[in-house]
Amino acid sequence: MPILLRWLAPYAMKALAIAGIMLGLWLYIGHVERSARASQKAADAAVVREATLRAEHADKLNTARLRAAYAQGKAVADATYAPQLASARHNLAAYAARMRSQAAQGGGGIAGLPTTAEAARLADGPDSDTVFPVALADLDACAVNTVRLVNVQQWYASITASHD
Repeated sequence: MPILLRWLAPYAMKALAIAGIMLGLWLYIGHVERSARASQKAADAAVVREATLRAEHADKLNTARLRAAYAQGKAVADATYAPQLASARHNLAAYAARMRSQAAQGGGGIAGLPTTAEAARLADGPDSDTVFPVALADLDACAVNTVRLVNVQQWYASITASHD
């Protein structure tokens, strides 16, 4: 056996040297590959960061444009329905005046208020003002909402007519 080892020893040393070189090359290639991946990852991250900043900037500009268009559209809509709203509030005030006078007379009449034989008589007159402020606020909100809904209906009709 020793003769065989003496005869294979030079080849074994060369094989170990080649294996060491191969291991070194394998480790070096792995190092280079990891470095290249890290460099590419940093470059990709920079590209993504730049694209994100550009998208955020474009989004902010678009948001500002949309807000300006919304504000302009709201101003036009408010100007459009302002006369209608004034008319509705005028009609509401006239209705409230009729209701107060009927309540002061003590009859429900056309308005459908509960009737009494006579109006409640206090030292300073009928007690109708305690009921009407709350009702007037509710009726005013209804008038505003009705005028806005009519405006929305007209807008929607104009939109659908332009798409047909």
